[in-house]
This record gives sequence, structure tokens and C-alpha cells, in this order.
Amino acid sequence: MIDFLSKGGILVIPILLCSVLALAIFIERVINFARMRRKGSGIAEKTARFLEQGDEKQAFETVNGSDSPMGKVLSQAMKV
Repeated sequence: MIDFLSKGGILVIPILLCSVLALAIFIERVINFARMRRKGSGIAEKTARFLEQGDEKQAFETVNGSDSPMGKVLSQAMKV
């Protein structure tokens, strides 16, 4: 491995560091998106159920109480 790096010269080290940094950012984003998806799972169905029952106040409280992107979108849609 060290022989491979020495053959590449000085430019291999920044490329290697950038590759490691890019991989770390990619893994962090995947984990973050998975968490956001889990937070918002089922919120649309719950809201639709409350709206079908005619309980608009409870539906609005459900989407407002959610800290997910889906909750924010539904909240804005219900305000209109």
C-alpha cells in the first residue's frame, strides 16, 4: 500500500483524504435520511384518517407535532 502511494507522488495523499471525507459525508447523509424517513412514516395515513372522520383539529395537531419534512409539508397544505 505504501509502495502504491509513493509511486503516485504527492498528489495521491490529497486525493485519498478527499475520498475518505466524501465517504464519511455519504454515510452521514444516508443515516440522516433514514432517520427522517422513519420520523415521517405513517403521518400521511394518520392525517388522512383524521380528516375522513372530520376531525380537522386533531389532524392539524398531528402534522404540527411531527418533526419530519412530511409533517411540515402537510401542515402548509392544510393551512391553505
